[in-house]
Amino acid sequence: MMRLLLLGGLLVAGVWLWSYRRAGPTSRTRQRRAFWVLLAVGLLVLLARTTGLHWLAAAGAAGLAVLRALAPWLLRALPLLARFVGARKRGAAASQPGGSGPATRGRPGPMTRAQALDVLGLAEGASQEAITAQYRKLVRELHPDQGGSQFLTQQLNQARDVLLKG
Repeated sequence: MMRLLLLGGLLVAGVWLWSYRRAGPTSRTRQRRAFWVLLAVGLLVLLARTTGLHWLAAAGAAGLAVLRALAPWLLRALPLLARFVGARKRGAAASQPGGSGPATRGRPGPMTRAQALDVLGLAEGASQEAITAQYRKLVRELHPDQGGSQFLTQQLNQARDVLLKG
């Protein structure tokens, strides 16, 4: 059984090395992270198999390794997600009777200037340079190719268009 595990590990390492050499620079970073996560999981399986480590402890340690690999992405996404949650709460409060404005959530239509400023995290009166710089910064962090969301990128594009045309 141990020989099969070692043979399988060598096979996976060979395939990974072959694809790593063929990949571009941005893909290499992701592959490097995946390699370390797989290595940690493999070592935990090896420990569980050879030393009798309880499978729950091995699963917990593997979960921590995966969480550690995802932590940079999660930390980059938190500020923008907090803005969207805040915008949703303000929209829900506005749709209640006695609210301060019309409901914006779920209603089709163009984005208002105030919503666009909120999405980009800018204040009224921001210059075109500030709008463009903030847009580029957020798109770099939240682009789907970098592990972000297509929805958030679309919101950023729409906000930029509203602010630069208006």
